Parts: sequence; C-alpha cells; structure tokens
Amino acid sequence: MYEVVGHESDPFAAAGARKVTMRHLDTTPSLHRADADTITSHTVTVLIHRVYSWYLVYMTQEGANRVAAVLDDLGRAAAVHVNSTDELARQILRATTKNDEDRARKDWPQLRRKTDLHGVTPWLSGPVRIAPWQALHQLAHVTALDEHGGGRGLAAHWTCLKYCQALHPAASLELSDEGDTVPKRHYKTAQSDELTRAFACHLGEQLMRQRYPDHAVNIVDADLVLRAGWIRAASTRPFGLKGCLKYFVEAWRPGEPSKVLLVIAHGTHGKGTVNGQLARATAHADFVQLGPYGELPTLLVSTELSRAKGVIIHALATPGEAEIGALPAHALQDRNFFPDMHIPGVDKPEPGFQLPAEDFEWFASVLAHTEAAGLMAFAGSVDEVNNYLTKQQRKSRPDRLVMPGISSVCDTEHRLHGHHFVGTDHVFRLHGVRLEVFSGLREDLHRLLVNGPGERAEHLRAYREAAYQSALHRPTAVWDLQWGGPAHIAANGAVLAIRRLR
Repeated sequence: MYEVVGHESDPFAAAGARKVTMRHLDTTPSLHRADADTITSHTVTVLIHRVYSWYLVYMTQEGANRVAAVLDDLGRAAAVHVNSTDELARQILRATTKNDEDRARKDWPQLRRKTDLHGVTPWLSGPVRIAPWQALHQLAHVTALDEHGGGRGLAAHWTCLKYCQALHPAASLELSDEGDTVPKRHYKTAQSDELTRAFACHLGEQLMRQRYPDHAVNIVDADLVLRAGWIRAASTRPFGLKGCLKYFVEAWRPGEPSKVLLVIAHGTHGKGTVNGQLARATAHADFVQLGPYGELPTLLVSTELSRAKGVIIHALATPGEAEIGALPAHALQDRNFFPDMHIPGVDKPEPGFQLPAEDFEWFASVLAHTEAAGLMAFAGSVDEVNNYLTKQQRKSRPDRLVMPGISSVCDTEHRLHGHHFVGTDHVFRLHGVRLEVFSGLREDLHRLLVNGPGERAEHLRAYREAAYQSALHRPTAVWDLQWGGPAHIAANGAVLAIRRLR
C-alpha cells in the first residue's frame, strides 16, 4: 500500500505530466521475536526432513544397485585354480621329513603318514568351475549338522550368509574387497576354515563324479559318521597334531556297493602355511581306514584365499579304492569298535579308526542315514533330524533344536527351476535392502524321508531311488529368472536360493 506525499512538475516530461513521490506503507502486523524464532525453527525442521528424505531415497537406490551387483556375482560361475603337481608332492614329502625330525628332537611318537602322493589333474576332464552361490550352498550343506545347540538356526544354518560378498567371479574366482579386508586374525582363520569346506568338498565331489560316472555323490561329516561306531572318548587326531576337517565323499547307485573317498581339508590366507597343512594332512589321512590297511583313497586339500592370485586349491591324492556294501534294509544300530588298527608288519595295534570288512553294509547305512539327517536339518525339519542319527551320534545334540526367534521351521514352499520345494527361510538386510534366503528339499523327496512307508530304513531306500533319478535330470543353472535371484539345486535334491524381498 502506498501514500502520495508530494509532487512536482517534471521539466523533461510532456506537458501536464507530474513526478509523484510515494511512500510504502507496511500493513503487515508486527511480529514478536518469539513468533519469528518459531517460524525460523519450523522452516529448518522442514528443510532437514526434506534433505533426509532425499538422502534416504538416494541411499535406497544406491543400496539396491549394490545388492543387484552382489546377486549377479553370486550367480556367475568362474574357474578355480587347482595346484596339483608332482613338484608339490615332492615339497610335501620334504616337509613331512622335517616335521618328523622335529618330533624326534621333542621325543614325541613318530607319525604314520600317507607317502604315496600324486596329483589329481589326471582325474579332472577340464577346469574346476564354481559359482559363489554354489560354494555357499556346499558350505551350508556340510555344516547343517554342526553342533551349536539351540542357536543352530542362526549360528550354523545360515553361516554361509556371512560370505555373500566375500567372493568375486572375475577371470577366475577371487576374494572381493569385502572378503580381503577381514579385520582380525581370528576372523581370517574362521573365514579360511569355513570357505575351504566348500572348495575341498566341491573338488572331492567333482573327482568322484568323473571317476564313477552315472553315480550319485553325497558328502557327510566324517567325525559325525565315526561317532556312530567308535568309543567317543577316543581322540580323532594323531598325537601332537591340530584337528582338521574330514569328510567322506560317497559315490553310489541304488542296490550297488558304494565307493568312498576321504577328504582332509585345511584353509589359509598365506602361501607360507600350505606345505605345513598338507604335511599334517598326510598323518590325518592315515588315521582312518576302511577294510585292509591302505585301501581307502584320500584327497588332501589346502585352500589358499589370496587377494593377489585368487582362490587356489592345493590338492594331492593317495591311491586306493574303498568299496563298501550296498544300503541294507534293516534298521541302523550303534557299534562299539575299539579305536585301533592293524598294520602289516607291526606286532601290536596302533591308534586309529579301522572298519572291519564284515561291517561294510553297516557303514553304508551310517553314511546314508547321516546324509538324510543333514537334509532334514537343511530343510528346517528339526524334529526329524534325530530319527536318522544313532544314539551315540545324538548324545551331544539337544532333543529339539529350538530357541525363540531363531529356530528353523519347515513351513515355507517355493517353486524353483520348475520344481516344488519345501523348507525354511530367513530375512536379513544387506546395504539397507531386505533379502530373503530359502533352504529346502524337493517336496517329493522330503515327503519320502518324513512320511515314507514302513520303517526309517525303508524311507531311506525309497528316497535314494527317487533322488538318484532326479539327480540325472537336475537343472545346472544357478540363476532362476522367475524367482529373481540365484537358486542352486544340488544333486541330492536340496536347494539354496536368495533374492531381494518383494
């Protein structure tokens, strides 16, 4: 609003025109200082909220992009370096000689060792390839029966999820930045120990598939298997040696004797410890025998997780062929063997685990039942796990693996790669994005193990017949477009799948 306060003639204007002077009148009510401060504070708050909303939108999109890249990496296969040469065998023999000399100076008992070492390259028809998600599935499967009490739902079942970003499929499989920047030494030790399970078992599985075509292949924890037949108080390792990871790899066909390979696995982040690990493995490998001394073939593995050179599997094998009996029809019972073995040319028994040939069928039953227990745990059917374990195997396990909020429950169904699966699921966040992971078993195979006809042994035989047929026609692709993420199906009918939560 304006007010005229004066005027005068303008000599430069047209006749009659005048210059008017005006003053602005402010009609807005005066504001108190407190009111002005309130408006200023409100404006700042609104501005902060808007900036934060824009930041959340940006971070959500950034997180979604990073998660999409992680899922893409998980589903892409890459080659893994396998170092298995005659020169490596000679290096390990020199390392064992030095180790024996050190033990002699300490006046420790001398160790029996596997000394006939050779490379595994002749057994491989081509390069070893694996997708990171396939490796994590292997890890999840072989740790499904790990003993973590009521916390197994998170501590063991989903332990593989820690490594979703640890592996990167480049020209060859390598550690990612995330996998290489593990902050503490004990975390690095845990990482190498856990990831070597996946790579050692994968290599053992590939070797058995190529050595015995048209066979199904299962992998079970050797310590848990041995617990079914030997006195639990017995040491599972030679005197003065650290423990190791041991797995039995079984190649089988319904109604036929199975073939067995023992895998001894170690892991490391540094090249300097590989020879020492493989040297120790030669003693661990001699501690378990099936039938006559020296007939059980073994695979000795030290997995090196190197940022500079990628993932390297250093592996050697010992000759032999252990053929055990076919799966029997009768129920599984505990045995109580004494932990010793009879070595040709040695007068008295030596410490170790040696299975008599007359108990081969019983051992085949233990392998099959333990594999079934692992599948039940993997699918979340915790009530069925102990039904497939012997009394001695169940001793250190709770009757029911339950803890509020974290127990695994088989109550989820999905269709993956055209097959119907039942199992359990888990939701977690990665870069702020919610992800869903599912572990399960084909519904028809799960039904046979849980509600099959007759006794448990009959359930198992029916499952194996169906699993063998399905293994011959299983999809090998890792990525499932309809699911929207990696979904790997193993030969035993188990699946592990992950995707962004819809």
